[in-house]
Amino acid sequence: NFVLPGDADIALIAVLLTAYACSAAIVSKTLLDYVDSPIAVLALTFAVLVLTSAAFLFPWDKQLYLGYVPPNAYHNPTIILLRPFALLSFLYASATFASKGPATNWSILVCALLTIACALAKPSYTICIIPALVLFSMTRLVSGVLPDWRMLVFGFVVPAAATLAIQFQMTYSAGQIQGLYSGKSDIVFAPLLVMQNGSEWLAPKFLLSVLFPLSVLSINYKKALETSGLMLAWVLFAFGAGFTYLLAESGPRMMHGNFTWSGQITVFILFFQSAVQLVKYFQDYAEGKSPVLRQKLAVCVGLLTLHTAFGIAFYLAEYFRYKMFW
Repeated sequence: NFVLPGDADIALIAVLLTAYACSAAIVSKTLLDYVDSPIAVLALTFAVLVLTSAAFLFPWDKQLYLGYVPPNAYHNPTIILLRPFALLSFLYASATFASKGPATNWSILVCALLTIACALAKPSYTICIIPALVLFSMTRLVSGVLPDWRMLVFGFVVPAAATLAIQFQMTYSAGQIQGLYSGKSDIVFAPLLVMQNGSEWLAPKFLLSVLFPLSVLSINYKKALETSGLMLAWVLFAFGAGFTYLLAESGPRMMHGNFTWSGQITVFILFFQSAVQLVKYFQDYAEGKSPVLRQKLAVCVGLLTLHTAFGIAFYLAEYFRYKMFW
């Protein structure tokens, strides 16, 4: 109320709309580096911010959300607030492996502040980006490519470790606040427990959640493996999916699915980076006019359109009948 005086709900809506606007600006600015058409950029930005899983199983289970790993959800304010910070953080992370020179002290400071902001908004992204960066750095090191250690350590690892340690201490080492979260909770290894509680057919729903990124990956595997941003996005999502399907919290919050947000924010990043990679492939097609590449691009655009259509349907379902088709 001090920053935005007045009704709390109106203040919350203003914050979330600002987060959406910032996310749109970041996605658009990134795409503009590769696309000349403003209309194409607007269409792709809209798609990234509304698309969701291709819920083809809806006729059987009447679900658009549970069991999938959706890139966009509307009922959790903190995940919406996290998105612009996560997008910027990921861009810094990918630039770490693409840049030919060391990062400046100013860039490291900005990255550190972004890392802290991500963790404070919702730690779901931060707990994935740190192990993803460590693993990706090790693979690059084996290939003979030295990462920017100063950026990795002081821009990501140190601020993340400090912030997450405080959050862990507040969340798990003492009795929870009275009320809904009364009692102590711990992180437990519980494969599929939370996801199976919400839905069946987890394997097909997982695949239906990543059709578009898989199609972009399949265009040119060799080139994809050489593209640091796209590979980092897949490694990031691997950790997010791992947390989603394998971890839970003991106690009264077990079925709240708080680790599923890691899968959702990382698949959102994966869709974003896949969209960036798609427009790069369109540049390749413009130069070579390959019929095979044209067919593959048509499949990718079709799947992206499909995810977007389901995203619009999910938004309308949430707007008119909240949680009716979960």
